[in-house]
Amino acid sequence: MFVDGAMPFEEARDATGTCVEKIVSQLSELPEAIGTLVVRINVEADGRSSSVRFLTDTLVARPWDVRENDATTARAQIQMTVHQAFSDYEYPSAEGASVITVPITFD
Repeated sequence: MFVDGAMPFEEARDATGTCVEKIVSQLSELPEAIGTLVVRINVEADGRSSSVRFLTDTLVARPWDVRENDATTARAQIQMTVHQAFSDYEYPSAEGASVITVPITFD
């Protein structure tokens, strides 16, 4: 994980850890996938996320968990779950804006 800006690393680590826990708890309801998502979260000084985007996306649905036609939908469901977890979270406020980069590996 990388943090650029005013938010202390420890606070960003704790916040993103909470988001990842939420994602993990929801993955059991989603199709299995392998790969990596690298997520960049822009956080305003008031703790509100202003944008969440994927810098890297190598997700591939596991073939035994989805039909061939549903592989794209499976990836989209996982991406949406990750995006929502990071964008809905209320981050700690800081003296200025911050950018947090988080790698997530699915295996």
